[in-house]
Amino acid sequence: MLFFQSASSGCTGNGQLRPHLDGAVNVYDVSLTVSGCNAPYVHLNGAFEGLATTSPGSKWDYDDFLRMWLSQQNPDVSGASPPVLTTWAILQY
Repeated sequence: MLFFQSASSGCTGNGQLRPHLDGAVNVYDVSLTVSGCNAPYVHLNGAFEGLATTSPGSKWDYDDFLRMWLSQQNPDVSGASPPVLTTWAILQY
């Protein structure tokens, strides 16, 4: 499960990580819904999907970075616009 809340942007995120394919590698499928973002961050409200992986942290033996590459379908109702790629975050957990 994923969850975050930002006091400065007002954004709240909820989502899930699932092993990608057979789970044999350190890659995960991500679904994330972001809501409540205040101006100038309102463009981040919406549903995102993509991939994530972890990598070793830089300061402590027990920390890792979660890196996510997500896209959001462009709100163009004609369907002519391609998805927008967003490198969402590098989170330390």
